[in-house]
Amino acid sequence: MLQIIKLHKDKIQLVVGSLALFCLWFYGYENFLALDKTNTGLDWQINRFLGLETAAWFSLFGYEAKVITYSIYPHLMYLDSLPIMSIDTPCNGLPILYLFAAFILVYPGTWKRKAVFIPVGLLVIHVLNMIRIISLSYISIYSPDYFDFNHKYLFQIIVYSLVFTLWFFWILYGRDPKMAWIQGFKEFVTLKFLKKLGQLI
Repeated sequence: MLQIIKLHKDKIQLVVGSLALFCLWFYGYENFLALDKTNTGLDWQINRFLGLETAAWFSLFGYEAKVITYSIYPHLMYLDSLPIMSIDTPCNGLPILYLFAAFILVYPGTWKRKAVFIPVGLLVIHVLNMIRIISLSYISIYSPDYFDFNHKYLFQIIVYSLVFTLWFFWILYGRDPKMAWIQGFKEFVTLKFLKKLGQLI
């Protein structure tokens, strides 16, 4: 039995760790993060921060941008006194951020490498989410007929594709302590990873 456990140590670690972090997320989010809808809740704060970031972007280009909080629309963004869009809990990407970090935590690799990769990955995902909200704001202004499609489908595909790409990079390069980050990135963007992938398969 011990021999089987040693042989499949990495797989067991991945499965058990994933289940543990899923239970932690489900319990923690439902009982703490999602419970408080006031300005002390993490969801509320992230939504507010995204709204302020987006408003700051539009202010750079001469718009009168502001975020106002209502009971019905938690964070409603106005551009030139016109309501554009509401930034609510599904917009903040918190579950995706957790999902990304959880996968890296349970997947084999040194803690030193994880301590670098996880914050960088979280920042990249957050920036992409901010770009998504800014883009949806422009679409809401200039092409409102395309808002639902981009909101429900296109940008969802883009964000999840980025998360899968980051996971893929970690599996091929990030967890390897002998691989320099820059070298791994160069091989990845130049598609040299296909040869490495063939070796793994």
